Amino acid sequence: MQDTLKYLIVEDDDLDRISVETEADKFPFLKRIASCSHALQAMELIAESHPDVLFLDIEMPGISGIQLVKMLAGSSIIPVFITSHPEFALESFEIEAFDYLLKPLTAERFARCASRLHDFYRLRSNAFAFTREQESGVIIIKQGHEKCKLNIRDILYVEAMKDYSRIVLADGQFLVLTTLTNLQEKLPAEQFVRIHRSYIIHTEKVTAVKGNKVCLASNELPVGRLYKNALRGLFLLALFLVGFTSLFAQAPDLNKLSGYNDKMKSWVAWCESLRLNASSNFLQLQNAGLKGLQLAAPDDNEYRSRFFTYTALGYYYQTKFDTAEYYFYQSLYSAQKRNIAPLISRACVYLIPVTFQLRQLDKSDSCKNILQSIIDTTHDHQMLEDGYYALGGYYQNRSYYSTAQDYFIRSIQMREKEADTTADLKKKFDYAIQCDMLSKLYLNTGMADKSLAILRKGQRYANVSPTVGNRLKSSFVEAFTTSGRIDSALHYDSALETAVTNPLLFPSEIVSSDLNIAIYYLDQREYDKASPYIAKAASLAAKIGSPLLDFQVQMTRGRYFAATGKYEPAITALESSLPVARQMDKELYSNDLKYMALAREGKGDIAGALQYYKQYVETTDSLNKEKVSRTFADLETHYQTNEKEQRIASLDKENRLHLLELQNASGTRLVLILSLAALGIISLLLYFIYRNKEKLNRILSERNDQLDNLNRDLAEANETKARLFGIIGHDLRGPVGKIIRLLQLQKEKPGLFSADERQRHEERLKKASENALETMEDLLLWSKSQMQHFTPDLHPVRLDTVLQKEIMLIQDQFEENEIKILNQVPASLVRNTDENFLSVILRNLLQNAVRHSDGDKFIIISSSPQELCITNPSCNATAASLNRRLSRNWIESGASGLGLQIANDLAGRIQAQLFFRNEEEGTLTAVLRWDGSSAGYFAPLNDHLNGEVESSPASQQTL
Repeated sequence: MQDTLKYLIVEDDDLDRISVETEADKFPFLKRIASCSHALQAMELIAESHPDVLFLDIEMPGISGIQLVKMLAGSSIIPVFITSHPEFALESFEIEAFDYLLKPLTAERFARCASRLHDFYRLRSNAFAFTREQESGVIIIKQGHEKCKLNIRDILYVEAMKDYSRIVLADGQFLVLTTLTNLQEKLPAEQFVRIHRSYIIHTEKVTAVKGNKVCLASNELPVGRLYKNALRGLFLLALFLVGFTSLFAQAPDLNKLSGYNDKMKSWVAWCESLRLNASSNFLQLQNAGLKGLQLAAPDDNEYRSRFFTYTALGYYYQTKFDTAEYYFYQSLYSAQKRNIAPLISRACVYLIPVTFQLRQLDKSDSCKNILQSIIDTTHDHQMLEDGYYALGGYYQNRSYYSTAQDYFIRSIQMREKEADTTADLKKKFDYAIQCDMLSKLYLNTGMADKSLAILRKGQRYANVSPTVGNRLKSSFVEAFTTSGRIDSALHYDSALETAVTNPLLFPSEIVSSDLNIAIYYLDQREYDKASPYIAKAASLAAKIGSPLLDFQVQMTRGRYFAATGKYEPAITALESSLPVARQMDKELYSNDLKYMALAREGKGDIAGALQYYKQYVETTDSLNKEKVSRTFADLETHYQTNEKEQRIASLDKENRLHLLELQNASGTRLVLILSLAALGIISLLLYFIYRNKEKLNRILSERNDQLDNLNRDLAEANETKARLFGIIGHDLRGPVGKIIRLLQLQKEKPGLFSADERQRHEERLKKASENALETMEDLLLWSKSQMQHFTPDLHPVRLDTVLQKEIMLIQDQFEENEIKILNQVPASLVRNTDENFLSVILRNLLQNAVRHSDGDKFIIISSSPQELCITNPSCNATAASLNRRLSRNWIESGASGLGLQIANDLAGRIQAQLFFRNEEEGTLTAVLRWDGSSAGYFAPLNDHLNGEVESSPASQQTL
C-alpha cells in the first residue's frame, strides 16, 4: 500500500481552502501538493503533480467542479465534492463522485471521508483480478499466481468503486479489478439484484426493507430511482413473509432479554404481528395484550396504552363490545396522562365504531370531538390520514353520507399523492383499503356504479399484498351482485378462490363473497343455486370460530331455510344471529326479525310470528324515524309544505260545501266564518314556520362562509411558512457558514494568520456578521409584509439618499468584483413610499446586478418620473428567465433565492412593479416602476421633508 495520498484543493473561497487544509492535516497519510481557486489552474497542477484525491467545490468562476470532473473522466483521480448546495448531490454521484460533503465542513464528517479513502486505497493496492473462471456456487479471484475462492452464498453485497468492485462478506471484504456491470453478469440472476448504480445485493441476505433503503445484516444500502421496479418482487416477498410468518410465529422468549425497554419493544412487535390478522388471532391477541399489561410498569403509560389497545382489539373481534370499549378507554386515559397525540388519536379512531355499536352516541360524539381537535392542530400526515378516515366512519354511522363521503375522499386524496410515488408498501396498502371502504359507503347509498369506479382505483395496488387483492375481489363480488351483474360477480368469486390457496388465512373475504352471491340468488328465488354458496361459507366459518363470521352465515342460512320451507332450522339459525344483529346494526336486526316472523308463521306459531312481526314493525318504524330525522333541511321543508297545501285544499272543499248550505239555512253562516278564521290561523302559522326556516338556512350559510374564509387563511399561512423556511435554509447558510469556518480556524490554529491577515479576516468576519444581520432584518420585514393587517408606512422619501446609503453598504462587493457605479438619479427626486421597503428592494437589486455583471462591469442607475432602472452588462442572464422567477410563488434555492423574492413581494406592497428587460444586446436592466396612484414628483424647496432638496437637476457619482 502507498504510504501517503496526494491531494489537491480546488476552492475559490480562501477560508474554505484553509478549512480543508486544517482538517486534512490531522491525517498523516494525506499530503497536500497544492491549492488553487479555479478549474483552469487545477488542470495545470493535475498534469504536473498527478494527485490521488481532488477536494473541490462545485460553484466556481468559469468552469464548475462538476464540469472539471467530467473533463477528467477516465483518470484514476478520486473526486470529493465540498459544497454549500445539496441539490447537486444526485448529479455528482452520477459522475461517480467518491463522497459529497456539505459546508460548513465539520471535523467528524471529514474524518469519515478520510477513513473511507484510506480503506479504499489500502484495498486497491492489494486488489485481486477477476477472472472468468467459475465453479458451481463459487467465483474465483486472482492476485498474481494466487487464487482465492469465494462462496457466492457468503456474499452480502457488491459496491462499485470506479474501475473496481468491493465484494463484502459477513467476515471480510475484497477489492477486484472489474466493473460492477461485468461482475453482475457472473453472479446468479435469481440471487443477486441491482438496487443502485453502485450496489448489487444478495436477495437472500435481506433482513428488512425501509422506504428507500434495504437492510442486510448491519448495513443499510440506498435504492436508486431507476431500480425500484426491479425490487418490486423483492418487496412483495418481504411483505408476504412478514405477514405469513406472523400467523405461525412463536411469542418471543423474554428471558433472553435483559433490559426493560428491550422486553417492551419485543412484546409490542409480537402483539403488532398478531394484530395484522386479528380476525383469526383474536384470542392470542387478547392474551398477549393482557400479558403486556402485567409486564409494563405501573407508571409507564405509553406502553400500557399500547397493550390496552391490543387487548381491546382481541375482545372486539369476539363481539364483546362492552369489554372492548372498557380497554379502549383505558388506552385513551393512559395516552392522555402522557399527552401522546398519536396514541390518543389511535384510541379515538377505535372508540368511534365501538361506541356506535353500543348505541352510545354521546360517547361517540365525545371521541369524535377529541379526534377533531387533534386533526385541527396537527401537521402529522399519518394522523391526518387516519383521522379523516375515522371521521368518515363516524358520519357514515350517523347517516350523514355526504359529509362521510367528503372525509373519506379527503383521506384517500392525501394517500393517493404518495401511493403513486412512494416505495412504502404500507401506504399503498392503506390507500387500497380506504378505496374499499368508500365503495361500501357508495353501496349503502345505492350508487353501485361509483362503488365499482372507486374499487378500480384501488385495484391498481391489488398486488401489494394478498390481503389487499383478496379483499378487493370480495368487494367487487358485493358491488356486482348489488347491481345485478351476476356473471361479473361469479368471475371475481372464482378469481378469489384461485388466489386463496389456504382459505383459513382470508376467511372474511371468502365468506362475504359466498354469502353475497347466495343473497343474490335468494333475491331471485333461485334457491338451488344459493345453497352451495351458503354451505361453503358455513363450513369455513365453523373452522374459524369467529362470532362475526358465524353471525353473517346464520342470518343468511335462516333466510334460506325460511324461503325453502325448513322452518325449524330457520328459527334455530335466526335465533343465534339475533343477539349479534341487535348489537351490530338496527337494519340487520329488523331483517332478522322479519325472517323470524315468516319462519314462525310457516311453522304454525301464529302468536310467535305476531310477536316478532310487531318487533319488526317497531324496529323498522324507529329506523325510519332516525333516517327521516337526519334528512336534509330542504327535503323536510318540501315535505311540510306539501302536507300543508293538502290541508288547505281540504279546507277549501269544506268551505265550498258550507257555501252551498248557506243558501238553504242562515245557521251555516257561523260555520263558514269559523272555517275562514281557522284557515287564516293556519296560513299565519305556515308563514312563521317558513320564515324561521329561512332564518336558519341563512345562519347556516353564514357559518359555512366563515369556515371557508378560515380554511383559506390557514392555507395562505401554511404557504407563507413554507416559503419562510425555504428562505432561511438557503440565504442564511452562506454568511453563517463563513462565520463558523473562520471561528473554527482561529480556535484550532491561532498562529495560522499574520497580523495583517488576521485584521483582514476579522474585517471579513465583521462584514459577514453584518450581512447575516441585514439578511435577518430583510427577512423580518418581508415576513411582516406577509401579515394580513400589516401595511407599509408611506411618506415622501428622497430616492437618491436611500440609494447612496445602499451603495455604501455593499461597497465591498463592488470593489471585490471591480465594478463601477454611475448614479444618474436626480437628488430632487422624491416618492411617496416606505423607506424601509425601498431600502431592501434597492439593496437586493444592486446585489443581483453585481451577481450577473460581466464584460466591462459598469452599472448605471437612472430614473424617470415613473421608473428607477439599474442596468448592468450581462451575457448569461436574460430578462425572460429572471421574470419567470419573479412570477413563481416559491423559493428557488439554486437561483435568486431570497433577494428577488423579497424585492418582488415588497414592491407589490408599495404599489410598484418589478421586472427585467434587455434594452440592448449584452445588457440587463432591472426596472422598478410605480403606478399612477403613487407617481413620483420633484419636491419644492421648504417642503415637509425636514430638509432642503438640492437644486441641481441630477447628481452623478462614479464609484
